[in-house]
Order: sequence, then C-alpha cells, then structure tokens
Amino acid sequence: MTLFEHDMSADGTHAYRRPEDEPERINGLPARLVVLQAPSGKAVSVLSWTEGRRAYELWMDANVVLEKKQAQFFALAASLPKSIPAKPDEPESEKPMLGSDGMPVFSAPPAVIQMEK
Repeated sequence: MTLFEHDMSADGTHAYRRPEDEPERINGLPARLVVLQAPSGKAVSVLSWTEGRRAYELWMDANVVLEKKQAQFFALAASLPKSIPAKPDEPESEKPMLGSDGMPVFSAPPAVIQMEK
C-alpha cells in the first residue's frame, strides 16, 4: 500500500481533472480508479482524487475489482484525515478555461531572466 500526497499550495502548481471523467467518489469528491494487471496475474490498483489544492493517489498491489476489495479500498481512502494546506492563505485556484482541444489553458509562466557568465 502506498499513499502519494501532493500539496499544490506548497509549490504553487495547479492541476485540472475533468469531473465528468471521474465516475467514482471519495467523500463526495470525483475520483478515478485504474487497475493494471499483467498476464502473470500481478496487479496494481490506483485510486486518485483531489481535495482543494491537494492531490492524492492510493496504490495497492492487488486487483481490487477481481478480489472484491473495492469497497474496502474506497473506505480506506475515505478515512484519510481532511487535508490542511501547507500555505493556508493561498486562495483556491480558479477553474481554468478550456481550449478547443478540451485541455486547460493556463496563463503564461513568469519571464525568466538569463544571467550571463
């Protein structure tokens, strides 16, 4: 079992996930379950979701669907404590505009000054 947690308020990054592409729910939040299994039978199940400015991925070395452990896997994810931002004064990120390709369009990054040697 592995839990990955990315606090985007700490590093100023942004992520966009289309809620309509995430049919699962963790504490009412859109989530995605992906199960990968090799012909040998080895498998990994990955449940991912975002809560505010924090992104989560919960990994388990098993096929939770075939082993009928999906409900337990989701219950474990839902039992995680509510996140507390590393930078609580940072405002929630605005929903990005979508381009014609359906991908988010973010504003340009700040200019970088090149230093000569």
